[in-house]
Amino acid sequence: MLCVAIGACGDAVVTDLDLDAADPTCGTGTSTEPGVVITTFGPIRGATGTSVTSYLGIPFAKPPVGDLRWRPPEPLACTSVEIDATAFGDACAQRGTDGAAKGSEDCLTLNVWAPSAATPSTPMPVMVFIHGGGNMTGSAADVVSGVHLYDGHTVAERGGVVIVTLQYRLNILGYLAHPTLALESPHGASGNYGLLDQIAGLTWVRDNIAAFGGDPGRVLLFGESGGAADVCALVASPQAAGLFSRAVIQSGGCTARTRATVESWGRDVIANTSCTGADDPLACLRNLPPGDLTAASSGMGPSGGAIVPPAGPTIDGFVVPQDPVAAFAGGTHNRVPVVIGGNGDETASPMFGFPAMTEAEYATRVRAMFGTARGNLVLAQYPAADFSSPRWAFVAVTTDSQFVCPARRHARALDAGQSEPVYRYLYTHRMSGTSALLGAAHGLELFYVFQTMSRLPDYTPSAADLALEQAVLGYWTRLAATGNPNGSGAATWPAYDAAQDPYLDLSHPPAAATGVRTGRCDFWDAV
Repeated sequence: MLCVAIGACGDAVVTDLDLDAADPTCGTGTSTEPGVVITTFGPIRGATGTSVTSYLGIPFAKPPVGDLRWRPPEPLACTSVEIDATAFGDACAQRGTDGAAKGSEDCLTLNVWAPSAATPSTPMPVMVFIHGGGNMTGSAADVVSGVHLYDGHTVAERGGVVIVTLQYRLNILGYLAHPTLALESPHGASGNYGLLDQIAGLTWVRDNIAAFGGDPGRVLLFGESGGAADVCALVASPQAAGLFSRAVIQSGGCTARTRATVESWGRDVIANTSCTGADDPLACLRNLPPGDLTAASSGMGPSGGAIVPPAGPTIDGFVVPQDPVAAFAGGTHNRVPVVIGGNGDETASPMFGFPAMTEAEYATRVRAMFGTARGNLVLAQYPAADFSSPRWAFVAVTTDSQFVCPARRHARALDAGQSEPVYRYLYTHRMSGTSALLGAAHGLELFYVFQTMSRLPDYTPSAADLALEQAVLGYWTRLAATGNPNGSGAATWPAYDAAQDPYLDLSHPPAAATGVRTGRCDFWDAV
C-alpha cells in the first residue's frame, strides 16, 4: 500500500481517503536527466535554470469534480507519461473581485523551486507555503503589484531551501458542511475539504520532496492571512501529525468556526441555487457548474470594520477536533517550534476599504462594530486625538482587536502547552515614498519574505528595504533549517514567555523588545 494524503504508513490515522488507489510500484527508480524527477505518481519535467529548477503546476490529487466534489482528496493513479511542470496550474474556483466566477475545480496542484545544489545526498530544508485570501479567494500564482507574490525562485536561490507552494479548495467548494455530507463520512465529519487538500499536499511533500533534494525531516509550514489560519488549524490537527517540523503564522487568526455556523452558511448558499427543493439536494449540487456555487456564496468584504470570511477551518471532530487555541493550551496539538506575529497597521491595507473619516464618523463606526456600550469603552481607549487622523484611529482599533492582540493570546497558549520554543514578531517597517502611506499594512511583509522587493514596478527599494529583506530571509530560513531563527550576526530573537511578552520588531534594523501594545491588549482581553 502506498501511503498518501494523510498520515504515515503503519500506525497511520485511518481516513476517508482510498489509500490503496495508487500503484505501490509507481515512483520507483530515479532519473539522471536534468529537470526530470520521478514522483510517487510518475515522472515530471520542470524548467531548469542556472541555479534553481522550477516545477510548476504539479497535480498532487485527483481533480475533486463530479462525485468527488465535497469528498476528501483522492490519490492520483500512477502514470508513465511525463507530466509537464513548467506553468502554474489554474486557480481554484472562486468569485473574482467583480463578483464573476473564475478559476477551476481541477486545481489541486503545487509548485516546487529546488536549488541546483539540492540533491538526495545533500538535502536542503523545505518551506511549504499556504496562500492567503480568507479561504475564499487567492492562488499560489497570485500577482500583486505586478509580481508573482509567492514566487519561490529567489528564496530558494538566496536561502538554500526548497520552496513549495500549494493550492486548495476555496469558498463553498472547500468548506461546505452539511448533515448529508457528514453521513457519507465514516467520521461523521463534513467541511474542511480545503484543509484536507493541504494535508494531502503536505503528504506529497513527505513522500516526494527528497527526490527534489529536500529534507522531509525539516519542513517549515508557513502561511499568511487565511493561510495562517489554516496553519493554526494544522498545528492543532491530529491528521497533520508528523507532516511538518516548524510553523510560521503570519497575520492570521487561530479560531475555528463551529459546525453549526458553517452549516447555516451552507444552507444560505444552497437557498441561492436552483437546487432548493430538489429531491436529492446533494446530487443536484454536485451537478451544478462551480461558478453557480461560488456566485451563490456570500462574498468576503468589510463588515463593520472587519473582513469576515464565512469559509475556513471548522470544528468537525476529526480534522479539527476542538478550537485550535484550546488545543494549544492543553498541549494536544502538534508541538513544534512556532513563529507567530502580525503587522503594525494591518487594516491600513486598501483591501479593508477604510475611507477618510471625521471624528464623528469614526465614533459611529466603532459603535456599529462593537455596540454602543462596548463601543464607548473602545473610544475611550482609542481617542481620535491620539492619532494622526480618525481613520488611523480606526486602523488601530481594528488592527489591535483582530490581529495584534489575538496573536498575544495565541502565543501565550502555545507557550503554555509546549516546551518547544515560540517566537513572536511585529512587522512595523514602512516603505518609502507614497507607499509609506500604507504603514505596516496587511500583507506587506510578504514582499520581504519572498524576496521580491527589487521586482516591484515603479518602486525603488531603499537600503533599509533591502537590509530588512535580507534579515527576514535569514530568520525564516534558519527556522526551517534548525528550528531556531537566530544566527550569527543577526539581532537576537528571544523565545516567548508570557510574563515578559518578548518579540522581534521587524523593521530596520530588527530589534528585540518586550510588551507589544500591552495596555491596549489587556483592554481587549478584558472586554
